Amino acid sequence: SYEALHYRMSLRQAMTLALSNEHAAERYYREFAKRSADAGTAAVASRFADEELSHAAQLESMIAALPEDCPDPREEDDEPHMPE
Repeated sequence: SYEALHYRMSLRQAMTLALSNEHAAERYYREFAKRSADAGTAAVASRFADEELSHAAQLESMIAALPEDCPDPREEDDEPHMPE
């Protein structure tokens, strides 16, 4: 969701959000495959779920290689500009 985004997100925070979305997509396709009455549709949904898992694994390895974040970089350090 857009509420999770912030213009001052670190790379680690953005990639962690992407990882969360990959896991959500995997759960969605896995559940869709489980509930589908059509075997062909279930097979395609299962392949999609497996693909989402591979994306998640790639993100996890990239996140592990990142340096740790500094304290919350989303904290504002100046007053908002409010035009009169």
